[in-house]
Amino acid sequence: MQAREMEIVLDHFARSGGVAPVRPYYIWGEFRVETDGETLYSDEGHEYCRDCADRLLEKVLPHLSASERHDHRISSTELHHEDTCKHCLICGALLDYALNETGVAAELDHYVSHPPSRPLRAGDAFHIARMLEAAPADHGVLRLAREALRRIPRKHRRN
Repeated sequence: MQAREMEIVLDHFARSGGVAPVRPYYIWGEFRVETDGETLYSDEGHEYCRDCADRLLEKVLPHLSASERHDHRISSTELHHEDTCKHCLICGALLDYALNETGVAAELDHYVSHPPSRPLRAGDAFHIARMLEAAPADHGVLRLAREALRRIPRKHRRN
């Protein structure tokens, strides 16, 4: 089975298991506001799910001057090649992502230390599919993907 086919099977299993990554969003500009004993901080490197970005911006805008309010708005991000998997900084929701070479190496190290469970968890299937997407010719990734496919419960395997 080719890398792309393995990626498709792993993605299908992940999504059928309830893994539903959401589009990442960020808030334009940087802010740091102290209010009611809480620090509200964000910069353009922080990524959120849409709901959390909306709530955070809604919470901080009343504490900014009129001129500062116009500096901050929410935008979706394109999939950048990341060093690691992405999660909303507030609620922890899985954000859609793509890996770069460093990210693939880090994820591969993780799975060498913590092999996928038997049966394979849907979340692991998603993350391994992202590795295949980024490094379809990497022997370590291909070996991990083949092992992951063997760990998909029989009732979910495509024949």
